[in-house]
Amino acid sequence: MAFTATLSRSNAGATYSAIVTVGMALIIGGALCFEHIGGYLPCHLCLIERNPYYFGIPLGIIAFAASVYSLPAWITRVLLVVIGVMMLVAPASAPITRRRMGLLGRPVELHQPGRPGNHKCR
Repeated sequence: MAFTATLSRSNAGATYSAIVTVGMALIIGGALCFEHIGGYLPCHLCLIERNPYYFGIPLGIIAFAASVYSLPAWITRVLLVVIGVMMLVAPASAPITRRRMGLLGRPVELHQPGRPGNHKCR
């Protein structure tokens, strides 16, 4: 609570949306570095689980812009809530996606790329 007490009302939305957006960008940036620099080819499930970040980053930028340009505060709040819901729903849908791909109940090592007999991953 001490952190929020030091922020003025006008800067709180911009600060929160910037923190959320930069955090999501760092997570996706790390995943893309593993993929393109490290040579790690992600499975289809890994690619699907990135989707909330791909949608959340532009929403975070819009929330930041809405706060900076002094649009009504409810716009920033709604966008941040939508981002939060996306981040909470995405992990909950992972078992459904794994079941559809036939990976539910299999150890993680069995669906790693490059393993022989692995038809679910690239």
